[in-house]
Amino acid sequence: MKDVIEVHKNMISGETEIKTLYFIRATRESICMGDDVTAPNAEDISYEKSDKLSDFLDKLMNGYLNIYRGNCRWKITANKKTLGYITYSPEDAKYELAIPDDYIINLNIKSVHCSKREN
Repeated sequence: MKDVIEVHKNMISGETEIKTLYFIRATRESICMGDDVTAPNAEDISYEKSDKLSDFLDKLMNGYLNIYRGNCRWKITANKKTLGYITYSPEDAKYELAIPDDYIINLNIKSVHCSKREN
């Protein structure tokens, strides 16, 4: 997927803001038989140049992977390396980094895979 430039105009001040969005292709394992028909459940997740890995995991946690709120843990990998984990319980969701937090742009990540693990 190519990078996209977005232009936003503030209707009150009249100022124009230009943002370049980058994308990472995310895939995940199925969580039920009905989910298998859309496997590998791919989605392009946007990020900005200023986003860090922690921002990206937060976006995965609160969006793309926020489909199953039972007790489970997702392992997030890219380039054959574990980036982090996202853990859900019925009451809570949290992520933990497996590598130092850095700007995504520096990590050269084009795609991530999310593997579901039971808690």
